[in-house]
Amino acid sequence: MSSVSKKAAAKAARSARVEELKIKIHDPAYLDGAIQRIAQVLSNSLVVDKNISQGHSFYGIR
Repeated sequence: MSSVSKKAAAKAARSARVEELKIKIHDPAYLDGAIQRIAQVLSNSLVVDKNISQGHSFYGIR
């Protein structure tokens, strides 16, 4: 496969992904799930940061 066709294939894949996301962004269930995932990641991050600042590590107290 030539460099030009690899670039064209990558561009087509990106375009397809963008179109897929454009459709999903209008789906309330998808948005609810995405918001829940973001909230979970932020919550986990806050808990880990708080535990580390209090002298805890992932494996217990240091």
